[in-house]
Amino acid sequence: MNNTYLRWYLLPLYIISMVFYMGCNNPQPQNSITTTIQDTTLRTVPESVTSDTLSHGDISFGLFNATRDQIIVIDDEEPPIEDYDKIKHTWINEQSYKLDFVKVQKESDDYNGRQTPDNFDNVPGAVFKLAAKAKPGDAYVLLCSDSFLKSRKALKIHNNVAYATKSSLVTELKKTYGRSVTNAKLIATTAQKDSIFLAQLAPVGDSLTVVLVTKPLTGKNLLIQEFKAEYNEMSTWRVDDGGEFPMEDFTILNAFEHKGKIELVTSFPGAEGGDLTFLTPGKNNRYHIVKESYVYWSPL
Repeated sequence: MNNTYLRWYLLPLYIISMVFYMGCNNPQPQNSITTTIQDTTLRTVPESVTSDTLSHGDISFGLFNATRDQIIVIDDEEPPIEDYDKIKHTWINEQSYKLDFVKVQKESDDYNGRQTPDNFDNVPGAVFKLAAKAKPGDAYVLLCSDSFLKSRKALKIHNNVAYATKSSLVTELKKTYGRSVTNAKLIATTAQKDSIFLAQLAPVGDSLTVVLVTKPLTGKNLLIQEFKAEYNEMSTWRVDDGGEFPMEDFTILNAFEHKGKIELVTSFPGAEGGDLTFLTPGKNNRYHIVKESYVYWSPL
């Protein structure tokens, strides 16, 4: 009788042990938690890229006042700069102007959200004074620290738009993407004869892709930044663009040679505002965004 009770007592323990053993020795299917972890890992930026990231502390975007002797930082989508004294220069094309930090300006009661020269005194942000009044140019500029300049050479940019549908670039893009090119324009060149293009690829359904391409004078690799959108006959890329990418409005503010490749500062305006972006080449010769800011200027 005692042996019978003992067998009934040990049987459940035996079953539990077998289930546990089988679970440990058989591979389990991946669940959604595992997939999420893998996706996060895949999107991690390599250390080799982040170690050269210049955001927040070393580069910023700014707005000139009407007399072009002061600049206010407009990095409204970024954490504020902690050390304003690090910012020492601003750029108009390839020309650098020295800066001195003046104050942190508070938002005034008359601030209407528009970041324009005539609204300069109402915009919140860090204010810098130029050592010499800047020559005429775009209202929005790149600001940088001394360390930014140590490994970079500023390149003079010529913004001249010309049709480029017969350029060898079109052939190269067809090979790269396996799609035809419906429109291509040369939008800028550097003083050392590097070429910068915008090209629109043939659509895939309602999906559209425009690529910004830097074709260096030396070297075989194209440097590419993609702009993707879903077609809208009214506003695909910008408000009221009629479904067409506004290539003539896209501007290269600055170019820098860094580690043998070309970095770009771009201005992409629209009817109500525009984007300022600092691009640097990353893996596979694709540009990645180091820093960007949106500027709002919609008329009243």
